[in-house]
Amino acid sequence: MVVAVSVDVMQIRPLNDKSPYKARVAPPRATSEDFYVLPRDAGESERLQAQHDHLRRSLGGLLVHPSLRLQHRRTILDCCTGTGAWLKDARLAAHPDAILEACDITLEQYHRGDAKADDVFVQNILHPFPQEKRNRYDMIHQRYLTGGISRHQWSNAIRNVVEALKPGGYLNITEPNLETSPPSLLDDASGISNWKWQLKQLSWQKNNLIEQCADEIPALLRDAGLINVQTIRMRVPYGASCRALGMSENQVESTIRLHMSPSFDQALKKLWISSSKGTAEEFDRNQAMYESFLREKGIWMDVSFVIGMKPY
Repeated sequence: MVVAVSVDVMQIRPLNDKSPYKARVAPPRATSEDFYVLPRDAGESERLQAQHDHLRRSLGGLLVHPSLRLQHRRTILDCCTGTGAWLKDARLAAHPDAILEACDITLEQYHRGDAKADDVFVQNILHPFPQEKRNRYDMIHQRYLTGGISRHQWSNAIRNVVEALKPGGYLNITEPNLETSPPSLLDDASGISNWKWQLKQLSWQKNNLIEQCADEIPALLRDAGLINVQTIRMRVPYGASCRALGMSENQVESTIRLHMSPSFDQALKKLWISSSKGTAEEFDRNQAMYESFLREKGIWMDVSFVIGMKPY
């Protein structure tokens, strides 16, 4: 469901250059600057894959802003790739001769057998890209870093990523807002639909993260010197709201499990108690009420595709 689209005009320019195919994969390495709020384990990899699958279903298969056509892009980077789930689908949608690369702060979660990148390398976007990666890509995709980059780091991170774009290339950032909403305010007389949002606010505020990331990305792209900045706002359902898009009951339940991530909820529970917001028993009671609300009514989350072009 599209809520709003900007009126800026896109300039699509196909590029014909193609670098030689490479199959180099850099070894994974740990870094003390990894602020990811969830564990990098098998369970989190499964959650990331489930998240990707749900976004794809909810957004009609949309991988980037609809004004961008992957078929017109010859060098594509999936920045902060995680498991590589997006890149796997992008490979199918891109031009057969396109070069697709991936990077992340660590490659612990990257599925080498599935993602099929031509090159995979370790890159902390808080630092400049290596010289050979600058001015290289005519499209860079980046998604869901709201829980991994603090507010004061975003400007620097985007500027580093922009350096990797060719002049005329596009950066696509897909981010949600932390706040969610019920199908109707009449559906939530108790206010329980705000429970998870209020919990996440505690974590985001503690770590100085951007709560309404989807709203703030356009200004950050402009500050980084990008032009033709456009935004399209979508709504992603969880729980009973999925029925509005014709999803099955199994998919309704899977989105509840996705939204009620056990590892994240355990961290939120500790924070709830340590912040003197309530007791463990109160937390568990609210969790049960919230899960019932998801199953009976559902919620919607705003997600924005934001793009900007690097000037020539």
